[in-house]
Amino acid sequence: MTTLATLPEDLKLLFDRLDVTANTPALRDALEHWREARGQNVFPAAGDLDLPHARGAYDRLFVLFLSEGGQGEWELVSGGAEARALLMPSGSWPRLDKFRNEGLALRLRRLLELVREKGEPVVASFSLDDAVEHQSYELLVAPLSTTGEMVDGALCGIGTG
Repeated sequence: MTTLATLPEDLKLLFDRLDVTANTPALRDALEHWREARGQNVFPAAGDLDLPHARGAYDRLFVLFLSEGGQGEWELVSGGAEARALLMPSGSWPRLDKFRNEGLALRLRRLLELVREKGEPVVASFSLDDAVEHQSYELLVAPLSTTGEMVDGALCGIGTG
């Protein structure tokens, strides 16, 4: 089920597909792990996740939280090697506004806003072109909460194709 028809135009321009299912096996596994961690709660907490054991998907997963009590910038707090290689400009965990790939950061920010507003996970597909190559991506963004009442974090996953 593609949900682009019901979205604002700016999201339709950024993504080829928005859905609740993933094509990348590692992201499908991560989404299932998130659903299991949520259980009967509205949102799971990061502590409810068992990322190193998330069925082999860990290298493609990362966790973001809002700084400054939920009003600041999204910051990476953990993640696998493959996700770090795609996202980080250096050896330290950056804030979202410091990501290496600005097009990827922009799309991730819009998905984070959507997930924070709706409180449900989303999977998006899109392509980016640079001077060297054409790259296809699939992003998973699933809400997390430190209080159980509002979304202030997200389990994210990235797949390439």
